[in-house]
Amino acid sequence: MPNALALEAASAAHDGIDDSDRHNGDRARASLKQCGSQIILFFVLSMLSALGPAPSLAQDFIEDVQKMYIAYYGRPGDPGGLTFWSSKIREANGDLTLIAENFGNSKEFTDRFGSLSDSELVDNIYLQLLGRSADPEGLNFYVGKLQSNEPGWSLASIALRIIDGVPRGSADDSLIDNRLEFAGTFVRAVSDGLLTYEGDEQASALSSILSTVTMDPDSLTNAISSIYNDGDSDNVVDVYDLCPSTSTGIGVDSTGCPAVALDAFRFLSQSTYGVRPGDIDALLRNGTGQLAYDRWLKEQAKLPPTLSLKLVIDEIRRQGVASATAEVHGIRTDVWMQIAMTAEDQLRQRMAFALSQIFVISDQGAPSKYPLMVADFYDTLIAHALGNYRDLFEAVTLHPAMGLYLSMMGNRKSLPGTTLRPDENYARESMQLFSIGLSLLNQDGTRVEDATGAEIPTYGQAEVSSFARTFTGWNWACWWYATEGSCNFEEVSGENYDGADQNGGTSNQVKPMAHYENYHDSDEKQLLTYSGVTPIGGVIPAGTDGPRALGMALDNLFYHPNVPPFISRQLIQRLVTSNPSPGYVQRVADMFKDDGTGVRGNLFAVARAILLDPEARPQPGAEKAGKLKEPLLKVLQTWRAFNGRTANGRFTTQAFCCPGAGDPRSVLGQSPNQSPSVFNFYSPFYSPGGEIAQQGLVSPEMQLALESLLGQQLSYYAVQSIWRSRPNSSDELLPDDKFHSGAGDLLHLDFSPYIDMAGEPDALMNALSETLFGDSDQLSPQLRDGIRRLMDAYGPGPSPDADSEQVEIWQQRRVREAVFLILVSPEFAVQ
Repeated sequence: MPNALALEAASAAHDGIDDSDRHNGDRARASLKQCGSQIILFFVLSMLSALGPAPSLAQDFIEDVQKMYIAYYGRPGDPGGLTFWSSKIREANGDLTLIAENFGNSKEFTDRFGSLSDSELVDNIYLQLLGRSADPEGLNFYVGKLQSNEPGWSLASIALRIIDGVPRGSADDSLIDNRLEFAGTFVRAVSDGLLTYEGDEQASALSSILSTVTMDPDSLTNAISSIYNDGDSDNVVDVYDLCPSTSTGIGVDSTGCPAVALDAFRFLSQSTYGVRPGDIDALLRNGTGQLAYDRWLKEQAKLPPTLSLKLVIDEIRRQGVASATAEVHGIRTDVWMQIAMTAEDQLRQRMAFALSQIFVISDQGAPSKYPLMVADFYDTLIAHALGNYRDLFEAVTLHPAMGLYLSMMGNRKSLPGTTLRPDENYARESMQLFSIGLSLLNQDGTRVEDATGAEIPTYGQAEVSSFARTFTGWNWACWWYATEGSCNFEEVSGENYDGADQNGGTSNQVKPMAHYENYHDSDEKQLLTYSGVTPIGGVIPAGTDGPRALGMALDNLFYHPNVPPFISRQLIQRLVTSNPSPGYVQRVADMFKDDGTGVRGNLFAVARAILLDPEARPQPGAEKAGKLKEPLLKVLQTWRAFNGRTANGRFTTQAFCCPGAGDPRSVLGQSPNQSPSVFNFYSPFYSPGGEIAQQGLVSPEMQLALESLLGQQLSYYAVQSIWRSRPNSSDELLPDDKFHSGAGDLLHLDFSPYIDMAGEPDALMNALSETLFGDSDQLSPQLRDGIRRLMDAYGPGPSPDADSEQVEIWQQRRVREAVFLILVSPEFAVQ
């Protein structure tokens, strides 16, 4: 019912706004303001729809059945068998014994394994399910039970006990997940008609392939690759050949491929700033599923980073503004949007944005005087986004923007006889926000509790004091014209910087902070302690110089066991889902700890683990899946989906209103490096009151669902979809009317692929659903009904003798209204 109410509210918001309002911005805004209560109702209902419907019971035992196929036969189950046995288990209220006994007595089992001894049978289950032989103790125990004829003990019950005994999050569990992912990928391809599955020879071949899948993600990729190659064998097809492009230039046709396209769309939505026309087709040229995604990820990692500082400087010079003025922060944001819209290294950019919400600095604080320094800080995140977390941690720590924002810059040791003490700001936030968090965590992200059930703090005031003393003696590097090391701690300051590389020097706005040893506290410091602590005992010895002490302190944090789950969970939240399961967090945390080559903190491996995890794209409607879209990302997705462009080729803050006014923060509550505090725009632990909190869930982005912002956003989407869109790709971008006056920066959406569908509501809605959701069947019945009613308000169509202009106006109105209603719908609010 919330969707229906939301549609009524949105429909009501249109009352009194006709096409003539395009020529009167004040009147249009007044009409929207008049519907304020309906606007807020609509957006609140959109936000509360974020969790989606309950999961379908049709899927509830599929995974259990698939595990039994793997354990008994060492191969994926066929779609018919999975569905049949899942229904049988439901009828038996979840009792798996029936299927296990039937599998053990089947002809296939007898033919393939009937000659094996009891010991070989048990060991075979271990090999097929876990990829290893049974340990001697376990093997002897199970064989003894099998031969004892005790009630309740059979090969079937042993298989169930082995499956149930695998600890969640363990290496065995990761291997099972990978084998399930391989099996699921194959079965989906069979269900979609892309592959066949019949005959003993093919079953045997699949068993051989499945046996190569280990806990290593590469083994999964290679296994899937072996079934999706160049089509040399009967059971292999070139998936892309079966999925030609549609007329809209995005997605694929409806002959079994939409499921492939939908999953690809969801993957790209998680790893980029939005899916453009043609992106899915390009991705599917690599294959399908994990194979295509992994190839894409590895190609992305090879792309050079697209950095912003030089582009900001170029734009400053083009506009002729001073480098330290407030306008430059707007230029910096413009360049950020330009990169988000056009850069090819989308994975790196999306990871950098996620990291910017962990390592937070803001031009709303002390860096406000130094916009170029803020741009360079963001470039630091971009440069390290797919590198190593330890390197990133140090680069961020020594960046002057962070030093200024969290007052490590100019931090000095205590002065005897005075009240001067080291500043504790960065010491505290480096632990609370950038590395270990407030409470001890298990590796699956759940909190460790003491005997009373209370959380265990990760640090106390003594540790804060020790880190604060460690982070002393750092200040601005020398001015560009001074000899390095000649500057005075008391006098050095940030210099004016216009981007010129003067006399071969570099501004200290973009150089790491320098260390001034005389201002460093070199006494012994006791840092954090934990098993395997570094440095030894968590102690920085007396007499250790400042740079070495800083490195030891960052190592002490980096190797703390809390870092992998604490950081992994937040990155999952930013890319995939607000409420990752403990198993999901642990699998990613395990990759953070060791990328398979012994390296800790490999951020590309972490991103890859997040995006290729079995839980990254569960069945649509799965419980706890997905997240509310960040407002800024929702706008970018819209722009990219409809090939948004401007007359001058730039993407700027003026797109949010009109020439000289409007910016992302005032409309969306969010803009890069402009958060109100070090705690970001929202907390990763935020849970709004009501149903979400009652279920123990979080929805961080809902902290931005403020009444004032929601009204602004509805107004923005109305302006963008109804007044700033091009019916034809060749149309002039800047119509000569008051609302568009002289604005080369105004962004227009391209609706030309949909105009000819204006008279066919179902075809139009299917095409828009493909563009914005990746599949033609993703709009709810309530939303479709609302769109149809809104389109019908413009009548059945012009009369047969109507001229072309009248026909075009009627078409434009219907398409624009349909797009608007989708953009402000609950469906589009959720990733």
